[in-house]
Amino acid sequence: MIEQVDIRKSIENSIQEPKLNNVSQLFPLSNVFSDKVYKKMSNDVLRYVKYIPEDQQKESEPTTINIYSEKDNFYKDLWNYFSSDEIKKVILRKFNFRNIDNIIDNIEVISNFHYDFPHQYDARHTDQKNNLITITLQVYLPIDNKIQNYGTVFTDSSNKFLYETKFLPNCGYLLMSNNNSYHEPKVGVTRTSITARYTIPLEYT
Repeated sequence: MIEQVDIRKSIENSIQEPKLNNVSQLFPLSNVFSDKVYKKMSNDVLRYVKYIPEDQQKESEPTTINIYSEKDNFYKDLWNYFSSDEIKKVILRKFNFRNIDNIIDNIEVISNFHYDFPHQYDARHTDQKNNLITITLQVYLPIDNKIQNYGTVFTDSSNKFLYETKFLPNCGYLLMSNNNSYHEPKVGVTRTSITARYTIPLEYT
């Protein structure tokens, strides 16, 4: 079973990053999963590289695996929790949404193990994916703090540096995307993480 209280508390206790106050809503996260759950995930994400076709690993852009497609019931439970009304409500409240009960049924959720291999580069982007709203939950999965200086860099639309995360175990962020929420990973090492992306389609009324 997933210790769901850790995820919920991490989101609820997070504070808006002040360096991005005028650009985007970003909440740095820490201690997202329990120690037991984090240890499993940080090891599994390395083992699951075998599920990525070799030609895909050689591509220039980052690689993902849908966690709920794996045979491990743990990840089915995790995806079910990421997709639950409970966690949707926690996230929507964090961004001060109104009429939450009318919104949650229209939210689409995708959750992946995310890999940035040393030769890959994810160009500066906003996470806006041709939809009305995009909210990204990303948790870094390194086994230790040796690559902490390979976090995520946040800039404004003119590419001015604003803020940089540390790539530390069990840490990450919750981000509301907009046309100014630019960010990119630091490259040169293998970065592993898990992402849950919440979107509302353009046709939502």
